[in-house]
Amino acid sequence: MARSGKVTVVGAGFYGSTTAQRLAEFDVLETVVLTDIVEGKPEGLALDLNQSRPIEGFETLVIGQTTGLDGSGYEAI
Repeated sequence: MARSGKVTVVGAGFYGSTTAQRLAEFDVLETVVLTDIVEGKPEGLALDLNQSRPIEGFETLVIGQTTGLDGSGYEAI
């Protein structure tokens, strides 16, 4: 199955990070972007999720960002 699409999860708390993880594990998206207003938190969580990719067996890229959400180029937010 070909992976495509980009989804943003707003909020890197418990629910947001779990949602990003589950979306990545389904391995149907090209990219999952995790955003939050707390500097460094989404980047750190994205790093953890990306390092688990070979172990969990998914290829979806997880990106963490603290910057504002522009809403362009996303399938869903």
